[in-house]
Amino acid sequence: MRYSLLSRFRGTLLGAAFGDFTPQGKKQSHPSTSWGKMAVWGAESLIGQGKFDLEDWRHLTEKFLEEKFLDIDANSADAPTPGAIIATLPIVLFSHEYKAKLRQNLEQVVSIWQDEPELRDGALAVGYAIAQSLREKLNPATLIPKILAFLGDSQTPLVQQLEQVQILLEENAGLELAIAQLCRNAQPQSTPIALSFYCFLSTYEDFRLSVARAARSGYQPPITCGITGALSGAYNSTVGIPAGWRLSWNQPRWGITSDAQLCQLADNLLAVWSGVYDASTAKPVQQMSAVAAPHVIQPR
Repeated sequence: MRYSLLSRFRGTLLGAAFGDFTPQGKKQSHPSTSWGKMAVWGAESLIGQGKFDLEDWRHLTEKFLEEKFLDIDANSADAPTPGAIIATLPIVLFSHEYKAKLRQNLEQVVSIWQDEPELRDGALAVGYAIAQSLREKLNPATLIPKILAFLGDSQTPLVQQLEQVQILLEENAGLELAIAQLCRNAQPQSTPIALSFYCFLSTYEDFRLSVARAARSGYQPPITCGITGALSGAYNSTVGIPAGWRLSWNQPRWGITSDAQLCQLADNLLAVWSGVYDASTAKPVQQMSAVAAPHVIQPR
């Protein structure tokens, strides 16, 4: 179904935020991941700079570490969790129209957080899927094969688990079987991503159900639910997010005090991407009309 690009931008960020907190009309069932705060800072960087500035993202990462939002030690040899994919969502929104640009920007930002192949592949897989939704080209039946082609010759465990996801989907396997299969030899870096793709693609037209099934998986719920929410939010837009969930935003999340504030961030990001953002007023240009070929009015 066709939705506006604005509603998909909003849906991606809101979906990730609500998935991260899995609102069910009750108290949240798990602590949220800290990477949402980095996503907000990253979006603000893109808006303020008018482009993806790698050095600015390096400074943001240093600040992120200093304020101890990260769940890893700054000097640790261990790679960040796949929750870092949440922080790449603004880059995906900003770079969605060109695959080469999307790949380049995602690979560059992942390299800041220790260039770990599984995290790189996870960011590329989620980024490619969201970009397909934003461009109205996502076909649930062929998404996984297209992602595998996008990843090229990579042989990370995520590639193997995505191949399993495709088989499970083709066999209409239920959630319990999918959990058993994907968690049998669980990989901390890839299993949450594989589960997210299964939960989204097995119920791709139902945001609430996709996120609820991700929560039921019980495997790194903040990450699995957050990524599932982003995938489903991009595909179903804000239309698919239950109104009750949006009304439940009664405490700060990701450093954001309301869903309206996160929507405004998405609005400004789209305005910068479109080339109609007025930096002097920090607002999109009002009542502007122009005629141009596709992608011409997008200086970035």
